[in-house]
Amino acid sequence: MYLGKKLIEIRKGEFHNRGAQLMLLSARDYLESRGDYLFATTVSDQSGNMPYDKRVKMGFFQKPFLWKKVVNFGWLLMLTPRKFRESFGIVTDRDIDVVLDISGFSYSDQWGRLSCFELFVQTKVWSALNVKVILMPQAFGPFTSFISRYLMKKIIGRVEILFVRDPVSHAYLQELAPESRNIVPAPDFTNLCPSVNVDREIPGNLCIVPNHRMLDKTSSEVREKYVDFLAQFIRISMEDGFIPFFLIHEGSRDMDIANTVSRALGVDIDVIDEEDPQRIKALLSKCDLVYGDRYHSLISAMSQGIPCLASGWSHKYETLFRDYNVSDMLVDISESSLQLETFIKARVASDQLKKCKDVLLDASSAQKQATRDMWSKVERFL
Repeated sequence: MYLGKKLIEIRKGEFHNRGAQLMLLSARDYLESRGDYLFATTVSDQSGNMPYDKRVKMGFFQKPFLWKKVVNFGWLLMLTPRKFRESFGIVTDRDIDVVLDISGFSYSDQWGRLSCFELFVQTKVWSALNVKVILMPQAFGPFTSFISRYLMKKIIGRVEILFVRDPVSHAYLQELAPESRNIVPAPDFTNLCPSVNVDREIPGNLCIVPNHRMLDKTSSEVREKYVDFLAQFIRISMEDGFIPFFLIHEGSRDMDIANTVSRALGVDIDVIDEEDPQRIKALLSKCDLVYGDRYHSLISAMSQGIPCLASGWSHKYETLFRDYNVSDMLVDISESSLQLETFIKARVASDQLKKCKDVLLDASSAQKQATRDMWSKVERFL
């Protein structure tokens, strides 16, 4: 308890990546509507992705995370007087009642072992302090090295519940701990987050959301073809009457891709760089079609019944489209230019998009109910 109320730490959110920001907003807003809780978030000295003004505006207390040479020196703040910490809105692990981890996709050999090691250390601390830990719906794995497998197995044994967004992640975790009963499937929870009213008009009806991870987390073949594919997709769509625009979901590297594609087409395509993820969700709702390689841009669109295409750089995209019953809208960039042209023309046809919209609305209803069920499980630990 902190100041007479339960204190919930929502960790691994940020403001630079719009998807991570949307998860942060979604978790805080839902819990705020369900009880009189206080909230904290982890603040690192190594990242500018959680600026003070933004986290304070959201009402978060600050829990410093001073990670140096695989040691968290943030515990030293426990030695300072409580009155001092309260004066600056600083909390420590001893003040926390429940931790919600909203990493999205962090615990995997694909990102290295440091994330798993950090969570391994933290869960040991939280267990000693009787802090309940919940890993909110996210993707996991693979875990191929002895070290990552050992760390993740220990983590599974220490947390109350791990929600997995897809069957592939579920299999990775179940293989590590086949007897565990705390590995539970659940969809990404941002599908319940409402959009906000925006007066801004979109400059077209086809939204393109690029992702620089398509250039560093994919095969060399896909990496080399990505920009050319986007240019081809836009050109074919324009021939079919679509008016494209880019929407930036994370920073300058995604913007660089948008600019490169525009130059390749010889066309000045409009770009929207909106910081508020709820406004982004509202803008996506106005589109007729979205091509997105940012995971949460796809959820924001598909949960509102907006047809989407994507290629993606990890298993989470394939399973997302399967969850929404539109696997046939996934693009294989490694195919030939002629095959891609045939595929694109078939998918952007008006009758196909109408059919897709109906399917998405039905699937969205089921996904949202699954999210409500997930929150009911979370609330048992609050």
